[in-house]
Amino acid sequence: MIETHHLWGGYPEKTVIKDISLSFKQGELVAVLGLNGSGKSTLLKTIAGLLPEKQGTLLLDGKPLSVYEPRHLARMIAYHGQRYEIPEMDTQTLLTHSRYPYQGFIRKLDEQDLRSIDNAVARMQLQHVMNTPLKQLSGGYQQRAFLAMTLAREARYLLFDEPDAHLDISQMYMIHHLLQELAAEGHCVVASLHDLSEALRIASRIILIDQQTVVFDGIPHNAVSSGILAETFGVTINAYDDFYRFSLR
Repeated sequence: MIETHHLWGGYPEKTVIKDISLSFKQGELVAVLGLNGSGKSTLLKTIAGLLPEKQGTLLLDGKPLSVYEPRHLARMIAYHGQRYEIPEMDTQTLLTHSRYPYQGFIRKLDEQDLRSIDNAVARMQLQHVMNTPLKQLSGGYQQRAFLAMTLAREARYLLFDEPDAHLDISQMYMIHHLLQELAAEGHCVVASLHDLSEALRIASRIILIDQQTVVFDGIPHNAVSSGILAETFGVTINAYDDFYRFSLR
């Protein structure tokens, strides 16, 4: 379990999130929502250990993240960011990097490494671009390649910052279905999403951030019925049997 207790985070010159107490367990799909700049990315980066805590406590399985060796931590938590610098390599080479936390000094891929990469490639439907330089791929395929890199890590806790960015609608639905599958398989999946209707449809839990802190944590239905989601985003929400429609007030 990942736990935060009165967590404050951000950058040396700026605090972005304040007094956040949450817990995340395996088997759930958590959608993190909020206006641009509300702190969604900062929360995910802090949980992943990429940004230090300013105040408060961050625990993984009851221990501070700081006690874990980087390689051990990388086996447990995998983070997919919004933006990546595109390196001069092909897709196959990129995916080998995902397995470095499991490899020894000589960094030689074993059978388990190859199986993990093959599974990620199949899920992201990348078989036909494995030998293609990343810089020759479309933005959507680049995004899928980095998602595959995250999946091939096979971490228990998977953190995604806008995983459906740069994707067309069919690919977006593919990614949302994948997030549901990963949670059903026992991973803890935490994803920041911009599409509110899709977030409410696929997530088992909604976390809403506003004014630098968590203002709602609960099931999707309650996020709508309480009115806090509509208030935060300044919209009207109409609920139907299996989807929600949003409109300006």
